[in-house]
Amino acid sequence: METMGQEAQSRDDQRKWPRVSFSVHATMDVDGESIEVGCRNLSMNGMLVSSPKSLPLGASGRVRILHVMGRESLLVLANFKVIRSQPDKTGGYNTMGLSLFDIDGDSSINLFNIVRHNAPDAVS
Repeated sequence: METMGQEAQSRDDQRKWPRVSFSVHATMDVDGESIEVGCRNLSMNGMLVSSPKSLPLGASGRVRILHVMGRESLLVLANFKVIRSQPDKTGGYNTMGLSLFDIDGDSSINLFNIVRHNAPDAVS
């Protein structure tokens, strides 16, 4: 029988792109509403966010991530679909896993650089 830790490890082994811890504010646009969220981790095809609002599985929209580094910034624009949603029963923030897709060329390069520079084995 597989334990929860082994199950999580199996999912990580199946990932096409590494997931990195990355803390930044992002904006999700859903049905004409903008929702400010906090990014907890990020990969080339997904992100985990904390949100004041819970969205149902399958909800979709557009996400905007702006990573500011001094005078420079990296902008990532992508469409998303909610693939995991865990409402917070204590009245705090909800956790949602987002699948990212339809990422334009510049955003893809910026996302790649964010992931690469935040990877555990990144060279500064």
